[in-house]
Amino acid sequence: MIVAALFAMIPGVWDVIEHLTIEDSPYVARWAFLLLALGLVQIGYSVYLIQLPDWTTVWVVTLYALAMAAIYAMVFGLTLITSTDGTLVGVLQLHDKVAGGQAALWCLCMASLFTLLAFFAGRMSVRWRRAELVLHSVGLTPGQLR
Repeated sequence: MIVAALFAMIPGVWDVIEHLTIEDSPYVARWAFLLLALGLVQIGYSVYLIQLPDWTTVWVVTLYALAMAAIYAMVFGLTLITSTDGTLVGVLQLHDKVAGGQAALWCLCMASLFTLLAFFAGRMSVRWRRAELVLHSVGLTPGQLR
């Protein structure tokens, strides 16, 4: 999760670095702040996941990853069908990224990454839950196995 969050934040960090190094750069784009905020939320939840390992927290990772995959897929579709002067492009300040096709490729890459993350987290959560049910049916708790 932390690696995926850091990977997702790369374009936002890149935009901030460009803003700091280029003298005539007027602002950091809104999409960069949005990427950084979503990445920080994901890192925060990853720390929570490390502190409280349970099948339910892994299941929430699955739901979060599915939501992120859906958001990236939706933005991917919008970047494909909208023009460079569209409303979404203007609000997120994506003019130069949509024109070059960079936003569409990045959204496709991130939607794929979060879909894979959701698949493997969901699979782990289901297996973990099944193992707990088997232990419970025998009368044991996971703490007694240690």
